[in-house]
Amino acid sequence: MKAMTRINRLNQTLELLNMNGYTTTAPVFAGNCADFMPEFGRFRDVERLFGIKRGTVYNLIAEGHVKSVVLRRKGNITGCRLIYLNSVSDYLHRLMSEQNGQMETENEAGEP
Repeated sequence: MKAMTRINRLNQTLELLNMNGYTTTAPVFAGNCADFMPEFGRFRDVERLFGIKRGTVYNLIAEGHVKSVVLRRKGNITGCRLIYLNSVSDYLHRLMSEQNGQMETENEAGEP
């Protein structure tokens, strides 16, 4: 009897929701996540997004060009290193600007 009462209450609730327009039968589509970039990522994410291998990323972190953080519990030796993806993008943009500026300087010097 209790089970039947619960089912009846559930059906009544669903009917009320349908009458008030809270539910729909329209199809739901996934959004476009192509422009979404997470704030932090692991080494494989850096390689997938930017094509930079793990060893190079470690060198860039050591040189201070790329920011990262190690996520670990207190007292643990090992953890999970997360790379701040915006710092990788910023570094690549800075590098591109420097190289383009240097190329323009070389072109101006080489012209008669």
